[in-house]
Amino acid sequence: MGDKIHVSVIMPVLNGMPYFPKALQSVCGQSLRDIEVLVIDAGSTDGTVEFINKQMEEDSRVRLLHSEIKSMGEQYNIGISNARGSYLAFCESDDYFEQDMLESLFTVARENDYPNAVKSDFYMFFENEREVNLQYHIFPKKQECFYGREISLKDYIELFNRDVNMWNGIYERQFILNNKIKLNNSKGAAFQDTGFVQQVNMLAERQVYLSEPYYHYRRDNDGSSVYSKETSKFAMQECRFMMAWFDDHPKEKSLFGGAFLERVIGLFLGLYVKNKYINNISFEEEIPVFRKEIIEFSKRLSDSVRTRLFQNDTLFAFLNHDYDMEIQPLIHLKKEIELIRIMKNELDRHDRVVIFGAGEIGQSICVFLERNGYKGEILFCDNNPALKGTCILKHKVNSVEDTVKQWQDALYIVNPNMLYDTEYQLLQYGIHCDQIVVPLTISPHLSMELDWNILLDKKEG
Repeated sequence: MGDKIHVSVIMPVLNGMPYFPKALQSVCGQSLRDIEVLVIDAGSTDGTVEFINKQMEEDSRVRLLHSEIKSMGEQYNIGISNARGSYLAFCESDDYFEQDMLESLFTVARENDYPNAVKSDFYMFFENEREVNLQYHIFPKKQECFYGREISLKDYIELFNRDVNMWNGIYERQFILNNKIKLNNSKGAAFQDTGFVQQVNMLAERQVYLSEPYYHYRRDNDGSSVYSKETSKFAMQECRFMMAWFDDHPKEKSLFGGAFLERVIGLFLGLYVKNKYINNISFEEEIPVFRKEIIEFSKRLSDSVRTRLFQNDTLFAFLNHDYDMEIQPLIHLKKEIELIRIMKNELDRHDRVVIFGAGEIGQSICVFLERNGYKGEILFCDNNPALKGTCILKHKVNSVEDTVKQWQDALYIVNPNMLYDTEYQLLQYGIHCDQIVVPLTISPHLSMELDWNILLDKKEG
């Protein structure tokens, strides 16, 4: 691969101050020096362009391009078409790279005879009194064997749900160009990377995943598209973009069309609840049209693929006109609000909290508490002896036996997926059932997004 430029880093930006300087400096400061940095501006007026011009004077590897339309997808497409590196990387304007990210990923690419993509775990973070970073694991514990070896979507179909971001890896540029992989150039900056990742996952024959996290994904920027009041509309746009793509790719449609529907309908329904019942954004007139499009798409799938879809009760109801868009999402939301209300009431009465289990869910609960301003002491307890005495998210991990001796009066929060085993263990050690709380199941992403004050302000009904 004798190109001098090993990696082209593409950075879309629109009024990115004050976060953009840190993002750009993290890219320019990479230990891998043979890179180029393509910044695509869509009409910034807040000093972003002036900062880029100054950076270009100091670093000849930085290039400034312009997008005529305000579309993150179009900005990325402009970057892709102008890139010259062997691999492509992406960085959003409010995130940042670890200093050795590109060198680590490119070294793995070289050692594995240049696969289509090399990706890694990443951090999600917010800044409070300190920066809190939560590692997102692409592969859950039972599938850790997939790290460090070449795999494809055929090896692990759950990648559709686990690997959903584009910026935590590098992609072989020729593979992207040969397969004409592009992002949706819809307006705004929401979900366009979803289609890109899905195309890569379906078309790539060789991908390598690393468990080390190198990318920092900011979750406390109120201007981020994640917090837009029209996210469900953006999800519909991206779904339509990919359904049109599938019509031109019948092989991929037959293999992965069902997994695609499972992913996008679950995403859409969750966002629909948030937009309608939390943000008070209603667009009922669009639902019948969108549902009809999804049903028609599903009918063009094979019967064997459709049997997979019908294993999911919600998806089956949605595809067969039995899903009540008014009642069923609201029931789910009310359940979440009630669980949060109970937990918050208990937290207000305790200045010490023990989280039972220091894995992904336990860490997500911890971040959820800190993100929402809980000021009491937090301790992890775990049955894994290897974790005893360690610190996770700057909180100590102790054995269950030692914890209950020292924190007899604390509130204990248990993993809802392991409720009965953990509750029984705590009761045996003398912890009263009134001290044990079961939260809603919080994913790493939700732990950074859920604001319990907004949820608890919603009136019943």
